[in-house]
Amino acid sequence: MKDTVLIADSNKLTRDTLKAILENEYNVIETENCKQVMHVIKEEYKNIRALMFDLPECICGNMDIFDELKKLGIFDSVPVFAICGLDERPLLNKYFEAGINDFLLKPFDGDIVLKRLRNFMSLYNNKRESEVLIREQTEDLKEKNRLLSETNDKIIELLGNVVEARNLESGKHIRRVKNFTRILANDIKEHYPKYGLTDKLVNDIVSASAMHDIGKILIPDSILLKPARLTEVEYEEMKTHTVKGSELLEGAREIWGEEYANICKDIALYHHERYDGNGYPYGLAGDEIPISAQIVAVADVYDALVTKRVYKEPVSPKVAYDMITNGQCGKFSDIMIECFKRQSDNLEKLLG
Repeated sequence: MKDTVLIADSNKLTRDTLKAILENEYNVIETENCKQVMHVIKEEYKNIRALMFDLPECICGNMDIFDELKKLGIFDSVPVFAICGLDERPLLNKYFEAGINDFLLKPFDGDIVLKRLRNFMSLYNNKRESEVLIREQTEDLKEKNRLLSETNDKIIELLGNVVEARNLESGKHIRRVKNFTRILANDIKEHYPKYGLTDKLVNDIVSASAMHDIGKILIPDSILLKPARLTEVEYEEMKTHTVKGSELLEGAREIWGEEYANICKDIALYHHERYDGNGYPYGLAGDEIPISAQIVAVADVYDALVTKRVYKEPVSPKVAYDMITNGQCGKFSDIMIECFKRQSDNLEKLLG
């Protein structure tokens, strides 16, 4: 099937001459003036592979046509040639500024016309093929990244579940904390733009929350599984799970990249810090505590309160609500408390 070339020129002799040069290799469509161009292009848009214009008429008489062509993306998709005579050569700069690729000088040399047309059409065909290939490769990469992200999330959740298995907990704790984290993080994103949370950051925080207690894998069973109150020495040892978890996750930096690794480390290291500086391991206060860790801290405390642990029975969601909002579980920021209050019903629904 022949490629289509559109010729727009008010001079019939010019059109006939060009048609005679082109018609053995190309399907030729003619218009008498630029006013008809838009109608023809809209009808034949997918088929046209080159345009030849009497540009003095189009530029001087109707620049709007070129504005419309630019809006349609014609200049990016097919080569455009100016048809001009010797006396019009001084206007060539203006033609190029309008967006043309080349010019065809009258009287026409048939071989030159065909060579210029073939060269530009080959360039544009290669460009189109490259764009298609790039789009296909981009979609393929997106799909591979999606699958990689899903695999990464499963591995991360598996790591969290390993810790929970040692803690005689089921993997449900990890899933609940992730779900609580998503609700709270989305609320922060919506109501407090100063923290700069985006959909991607929310997803990263949710994923990383699965490893908030990864450091407990290095805590002795005699402490981790003790069904009674820990001694002061044992409690100090338990508190080291934050630093140990952060150190473990440092080894994954090259795999996960800086941003995600930092989120994971921040959550593992700081989710027991409290807004008034009375948390651990470093006694950070206020927004020295990363927002990711503040969010996971509330999610983790809420789940710890409403579920059974080896050392305690669960409390009701209402009691957990009062304990968190009254500061019995440590001081959270006013922003986190307001966030928790707004979402308390949604959090409770996740308990089943």
